[in-house]
Amino acid sequence: MKLTRKHIGKLVYVSGSDGSWAYQLLDIKKGEVLFYDLGGKFEIAPQHKYDDWAFFKPATDYKKWIEYGWKTGRREK
Repeated sequence: MKLTRKHIGKLVYVSGSDGSWAYQLLDIKKGEVLFYDLGGKFEIAPQHKYDDWAFFKPATDYKKWIEYGWKTGRREK
């Protein structure tokens, strides 16, 4: 999917990846896209470098997904 200004604010990830990294599209300006990578960093990339974006959607079985998160999640030290 090609990202456009109507996608600003949405969570996206690279289609075909494991979905472990999601990015929030913040802005598109002069052929570049600005992302926030939810890890605390801002990233800038050419707008047409990647056309394989997909909207991030969590697992459809929310109850199992949440249980798995509680079992495998890392605790802050």
